[in-house]
Amino acid sequence: MTNTSGGSHRGGFALPFALFLAAMLTIMLAASFTRAAVDAEVSDSGDASVSALTVAQTGLQAFLSDTFTVRPLPGDSFRYNVVGGYAWIHPDELQRPVDTVADDVVYAVRSTGYLIHPNQGATPLGNRTIVQLARWQIGSINIQALVSAPNGMHRRSGGVYTVEARDAGGNHYCTTGSQIAQYLSPTFPAPPIPDPTANDGLPGFTLPGTDSTLAVQTEVVWSDVVSGRFVPDSYSVLIGDTTFASQLVVGNLTLNGGDRGTGILMVTGNLDVIGGPAKTEWQGIVLVGGYLAADGQFTDFHGMVVTGLNAMFGTAVSADTVGGAGRNVSFLYEPCLIQRALDPLTGFVPVTNAVIDNWATW
Repeated sequence: MTNTSGGSHRGGFALPFALFLAAMLTIMLAASFTRAAVDAEVSDSGDASVSALTVAQTGLQAFLSDTFTVRPLPGDSFRYNVVGGYAWIHPDELQRPVDTVADDVVYAVRSTGYLIHPNQGATPLGNRTIVQLARWQIGSINIQALVSAPNGMHRRSGGVYTVEARDAGGNHYCTTGSQIAQYLSPTFPAPPIPDPTANDGLPGFTLPGTDSTLAVQTEVVWSDVVSGRFVPDSYSVLIGDTTFASQLVVGNLTLNGGDRGTGILMVTGNLDVIGGPAKTEWQGIVLVGGYLAADGQFTDFHGMVVTGLNAMFGTAVSADTVGGAGRNVSFLYEPCLIQRALDPLTGFVPVTNAVIDNWATW
């Protein structure tokens, strides 16, 4: 007699095992695909976050470099379209001085960058927020005189210099304004101004008093310029530029015949003007740490000039000298050019090392 029950039992076990093995392989394969999809999504999300951070930073820089005429009000927001998407900027007042009228206000400038892909519609693929602490500043200067020179300004023998305030008539750059004689010199007597062609060694334009008086009267924070706390648009003179940028030259500077520029020119050392016959001309504000020696054949300063600012630190500064045989130097008070040079300084100044990318957790 033959027993077939054992063979029948083994055949019945193989089928469920095969089904179980197939199911496990299917689950493992599905898990692998799911993990791969999750990893890809995490990677895309990380890339989107990094790209959105770049958008936020680009929008923040655009906002900080923008020029404002008035200080933003609470709740104001600004949109900047940049490469890769757009950024919404929210300047929130963080600290206001006791004097509520003062403009020295600290802001938390919040920038949220939204990443946009042109081929995937207008829905952002990711966003990221950063915050920069910044102070609001207004470009201003105390106009004590057309030329302020602590140690005086003297005309070389045979030279001529012109002192003039410009109004709405004549050959000038201002379209509005009036002649303001008191700005010609705080030490000259009432008009008429002494004849600049009369004698060599005129008393010049002086600010009498101590070094601290010079700082108070001009309101120029020269220590910020010399120490590097003030960041200009350029660390070299921009000859031929017409954008009225701020330009800082560390050390001495020489302008040659035909050199022309605009804006705020800051020279920590001495400023020499030489050459000719082409006219050397500056429109705006000139701030000089040392002396001004204008020996160019034709030299025009449109706006205002302050020299000898290193005297604030107790440094001895020589008197300014202008003119010479066949030389003609003109100082022309034109308030519109002074204001135009100051306008780009109105806006937000970032606080150093004060960028926060986890503001929401604070």
